[in-house]
Order: sequence, then C-alpha cells, then structure tokens
Amino acid sequence: MTESLQDQADELRFAVEMSIRYHRRRAAFLEATNNLLNLMTLAGGAGAFVSLFGPGTLLAKLLAVLVTGIGIIRIVYSPQACAIRHKEWLSRWMNILHEIKMADAVTIPVVADWTKRTFAIEGECVIEMRALQADCYNRTARALSRSDEYNYDIRWWHRLFMHVIRFEHAFEGPPRKKLPRRRFWLFGKRAAKQLQTPRDEPE
Repeated sequence: MTESLQDQADELRFAVEMSIRYHRRRAAFLEATNNLLNLMTLAGGAGAFVSLFGPGTLLAKLLAVLVTGIGIIRIVYSPQACAIRHKEWLSRWMNILHEIKMADAVTIPVVADWTKRTFAIEGECVIEMRALQADCYNRTARALSRSDEYNYDIRWWHRLFMHVIRFEHAFEGPPRKKLPRRRFWLFGKRAAKQLQTPRDEPE
C-alpha cells in the first residue's frame, strides 16, 4: 500500500465521519422542530376551537392565524421530509464508514468506489449549513486525535443560528491556524499592539 493511497483513505474516513456528525445533528434538529410545530398546531387548534364558544373571539382569531402560519412553515420548509432525507443520507454514510473500518486491505478500486459513493451523496445534498459543517469538522478532528492547531473559529452567533442560517461566506477555504482570543479592550492600545506583535526574545 502506497503512502498516498493510505492518505486518501484517511482523508476519506475523516470526511465520512464529519458527514455522519453533520447529518445526525441536522436530522435531530429537524425532527425536534417538526415535533414542536405539531405541538403548537394541536395547542393552537384546540385553543381556537374552545375560544369559539366563549367571549374570546379575538383569541380564537389569533390562534387561527398561528395555526395557519405554522401550516405555511411546514409546507414551505417541510421539516419532517427533510429529517427523513437526512436520516437516509446518514444511513448511507454509516455504510461507507462500516466498510472503511472493516476493510482488510485498502486498494485503489476500493478507495475509488468509496470516493464515488461520497460524491454521489454530496451531489444530492445541495444545501449546506456552513457553521454546522465547520463545527462538525472541529469535533471530528478532536475525535480522531488530529492536531487542533488548525481549526474553524466559530463564534456564539454562529452556534446560535447554525441550523437556520447558512452562513454561506463565513467559512470559506480551509481552516486557519487557531490563535488565542484576547480582549484587547481591557488594555490600552500599546498593550494590545504588543500582544498582537510580540517582540523577539533576547538571545
């Protein structure tokens, strides 16, 4: 086995494990969202029905608007269908990972087959949540004991909206070298400049 072929197999396993984390988290989020919308629909529909027989007709109208809005969201975004689709992709990624772990020998045809199947799955998943993808990259690197020197810098607003906003241009290119975060506002401009550009140690 050549070293280049082994490197390809290692990179392929990394990509597969990262994709497994991504689709598992997406499926869990979409399924939870669908369950929440179902609960809100039942509660709003029951409240609107009860309010029809009382003086609270305004409340009934508001609840009816709420139920209608939830219905529109479910029709446009289809969280249940998306969750099922991500579970299907997850199952296919799991099959590839199982084959990678159970392979007795890594050969060129085997790696080519795995690569072809990964490209097929990636071609079907056209929408990517970039912040979530970057977070899955960082977690996979830690799980596989890779050096965390190069990592994606994910801020709190990325984590808060990683399942609802794509952040398409926030994580372009490879991960950058991780630098320690410092709160320069605690210091003066001179101290901040020294922290950013430390002087060489005297010989």
